[in-house]
Amino acid sequence: MITDTHCHLHMKEFDNDLEEVIKRALETGVSKIVTAGVDVATSQKGLEIAQNHPGVFAAVGVQPEEVDRYIDDELKLKVDIRKGLEALAQNKKVVAIGEIGLDYKWAREHVTSNHKSVISNPEGTLEIEIEKQKEIFRRQLGLAVTLDLPVIIHCREAEEDVLAEIQRYEETKKLRGVIHCFTGTEPFARKVLDAGFYISFSGIVTFPNAGNLRELVKEIPLDRILVETDSPLIAPQIHRGERNEPAYVCDILKEVATAAGLKYDDASRVNSENANRLFNLEA
Repeated sequence: MITDTHCHLHMKEFDNDLEEVIKRALETGVSKIVTAGVDVATSQKGLEIAQNHPGVFAAVGVQPEEVDRYIDDELKLKVDIRKGLEALAQNKKVVAIGEIGLDYKWAREHVTSNHKSVISNPEGTLEIEIEKQKEIFRRQLGLAVTLDLPVIIHCREAEEDVLAEIQRYEETKKLRGVIHCFTGTEPFARKVLDAGFYISFSGIVTFPNAGNLRELVKEIPLDRILVETDSPLIAPQIHRGERNEPAYVCDILKEVATAAGLKYDDASRVNSENANRLFNLEA
């Protein structure tokens, strides 16, 4: 049985056929699904879905793209996200704090399209956006440690800063988690592995131009590899152009198994063991 360790069942793309989507996943051999929120409201919706489906679990968190709704340019909170997420995390179906992290590609695009001041002070405006992301990220890392939950981290063009935040907890060993939808460099992968983290591969690993990721799979210990769909986004190559869904995690696992030199059944077993260990899904 397989686990889709990251998807977004709360998104509107699943509004009309969510039950069928979950049923198809089960029929394909996907016994467990972790659905991740991107803000407090979608985290709540994801938890409600998890409560209604035995094989679905929830992660609650605020993604980098949503930080402007929670913090102002003076780094003062508009909403106490920690309080909201902590309340949700009391539910036993919540298995992680996520999706959280840093996304500097989005920050640059956001500054360019939304801030008039970028014309006169582009570097200063971007720095504010980055500091807002860091502040929200740090608060959620702290919450995860307090609640003894793993984190699901989004990292795009921010490897150095994500690593710095993770390494703040390296001596205490109290922070654990996964870099989701991994597209980073080999040095970054090695450093997050050294910090005790897992690495998760999405449909991107199946793309023709993703040979570097398939090579990276060979270098990662088998007990640290996870797979995910990140659905409804980035469908694997065989389904390109379609809406992605948890059932398609099987196609991603096949690619990872081939790259790692494993039989599919062995890769499936390892995947489930890894997911159960990180997210405590057997509890």
